[in-house]
Amino acid sequence: LMNTTVYAPASIGNVGVGFDLLGAALAPVDGSILGDCVSIDSCSKGISFSCAGPWKRKLPENPADNIVVQCARHFIAEMPGKQRPTGLKVALEKNLPVGSGLGSSASSVVATFMALNEHFDRPFAPNQLLRMMGEFEGKVSGSVHFDNVAPSYLGGLQLMLLSPDSVCE
Repeated sequence: LMNTTVYAPASIGNVGVGFDLLGAALAPVDGSILGDCVSIDSCSKGISFSCAGPWKRKLPENPADNIVVQCARHFIAEMPGKQRPTGLKVALEKNLPVGSGLGSSASSVVATFMALNEHFDRPFAPNQLLRMMGEFEGKVSGSVHFDNVAPSYLGGLQLMLLSPDSVCE
């Protein structure tokens, strides 16, 4: 498998009335990157993690504490058995300030799950992937919510529905 890199844009949750109801993806008018990038590659065994970018110093020093590594472990555990890799290289380019209100953790979570899903030929449907993203965003924020991950993943302005069939529209 070849190296896979995915960019996930910054987002703003709580746009308008209603807590965690509406979220928007952000795109700078000058076309610059405002979001995190995650690259996935194969290695012999285990999960090797590296981090670069202007905000890497704000992240946990222990790789096991990083949400990107936790997402990778969860993704691998959920994959069908015969597809599970023995090793992964995961690289995060942290471009969003932590605690900025720009969906920093959501951007990292979305980029990680998208990169993994692409790298392994999409073993998960979009809605399954979105639900995993919301679950992991909840690990950071304390509760499962989609107002930052849904627009970062799907783009645009997203209304959270949380119906059995769909998370958002």
